[in-house]
Amino acid sequence: MTVFRPISEPMKRISGLIAIIIVLVAGMSWSADQSALTDAFAQTATAYANDSFLLLGMVGDQFVAGSLDAGSAAQTVTGIQKRIRVIRAKINLVLSWVNSDQDRKWLKILDNVYICLDRQAWAAGKFVDDRSPASAKRFETFRNECLDKIRNLSQFYESLANSEELPAPLSTR
Repeated sequence: MTVFRPISEPMKRISGLIAIIIVLVAGMSWSADQSALTDAFAQTATAYANDSFLLLGMVGDQFVAGSLDAGSAAQTVTGIQKRIRVIRAKINLVLSWVNSDQDRKWLKILDNVYICLDRQAWAAGKFVDDRSPASAKRFETFRNECLDKIRNLSQFYESLANSEELPAPLSTR
């Protein structure tokens, strides 16, 4: 038969201290993992933003040149806009659990880029539908606005330690 001895007061303190250390280390690990995940997500979202910007411009150019018919152009723009909205929803989800002010700022800049891209996609769709000079002008206005927002994002990346791995879209160079 085993007899359990009561834990002495110093042992209780030591075991409590060990438990606190484990919780702190686990918390720091979770924070580092969360930051790395946010970083990876934001970099991927940035790549999609650059890609969406270029695709919208390409669709507009090819449609005007006559190498892309209205149906294909509309279908492509709709697909781009759906992707923009899905990624924007994910940005807002990630924004709800980030802890770092830098990550929050980064995601808010990205969100502004995606809002602009959504408007640019809408304007591209309207241009494909009616081919009017007014809709072409609106598309170009949103394109320039989005380019400015992408440049702001690029400037934010330049302020980070390892910005050389995050290039701007080709059309902004």
